[in-house]
Amino acid sequence: MDTYKARKYIAIGLVAILLVKDYKSLYRSFYMSDKCQLEAEARDLSLQGVVIKKYIDSANHQYRTIEIERKWFNDVFYFHNLEDSLLWKTVRVNDSINKQPNSLTYYLIRNGRKLAIITSYNCRRSP
Repeated sequence: MDTYKARKYIAIGLVAILLVKDYKSLYRSFYMSDKCQLEAEARDLSLQGVVIKKYIDSANHQYRTIEIERKWFNDVFYFHNLEDSLLWKTVRVNDSINKQPNSLTYYLIRNGRKLAIITSYNCRRSP
């Protein structure tokens, strides 16, 4: 096999791997509305930790932002402008936050009390 064919097969293989690896976001961007894309991303999300900062990120499109302290590193969580703001309005610094994948329910623990917040994206799927 000559080197041209070998390089061609390697390139095709790499492109195929990239497409398969990121198939969810490709599907979402072509076939889902913005609100449905956000809902799907929120369902995939897993959060667990203590909120250490809450702010409007002026360097990043004015996104509402919380930073969550985890065991090994801090997580930064952005609220998109299309997202329901009930969670943003309710969360405070020092709250524990927990969200499991395949769910739209966030649990906040504040002063020993557990508060469940179900987010809404107004996603209307076509029949």
